[in-house]
Amino acid sequence: MVEGLWTVVFRAGQISAGGVVVLQSGKIIGGDSQYYYIGTYSESGGRITATIRVQAFITNAVSVFGMPVGFFDLNLAGTINGNQGSASATTSTFPGLRLNMNLVRRA
Repeated sequence: MVEGLWTVVFRAGQISAGGVVVLQSGKIIGGDSQYYYIGTYSESGGRITATIRVQAFITNAVSVFGMPVGFFDLNLAGTINGNQGSASATTSTFPGLRLNMNLVRRA
């Protein structure tokens, strides 16, 4: 079971940042200092997949990809083992770039 409050550290190339997400009943909500996240997930046998909309809430927000953008969608796949997880995600907004994440369940 993956439900709970998770911190996430994400990295795209040399840029890294962090945020929080809540996973509950197949839904994801969360955010960081410039963006909020809303999406859905499924989990089975320690594998997790998700589709997440990342939406800016401040003017001229700069994404972890190093470019300003108002929103983008992520397609994520990863593994969860107890209170730890790792995942990677891609987005059609920045083709060829990959976002890597480390997750820790906090509550």
